[in-house]
Amino acid sequence: MYQDKGATAAVKLPSVEHNTHRFDAAGLSLFSDIVLDGETIGTVYIRHDLSETRAMQRHYVIIAALVMCVALFDQLADFSAPLSNHFRAHFAVIRGDGHRHCG
Repeated sequence: MYQDKGATAAVKLPSVEHNTHRFDAAGLSLFSDIVLDGETIGTVYIRHDLSETRAMQRHYVIIAALVMCVALFDQLADFSAPLSNHFRAHFAVIRGDGHRHCG
């Protein structure tokens, strides 16, 4: 049996299944029969822990959300600048210091 470097937990092997795979909460399990001259002589069992993959997905989601927030605030700043200028001009007219007569 092969275990990844640094693995400390004891491995409990599941009961043998034939030519199947499944995803569960902990990861991916794969069973494949070894056939020689038409006779099944064994089964290969591969288990892949998805916790590292899920952690990476969480990081990508957080990064994407931060990028979207920055883009949103940038758009809001672009949108609010003309409004801000408009209100400044409007209040200047109300105060009487921004009214200009044409011609």
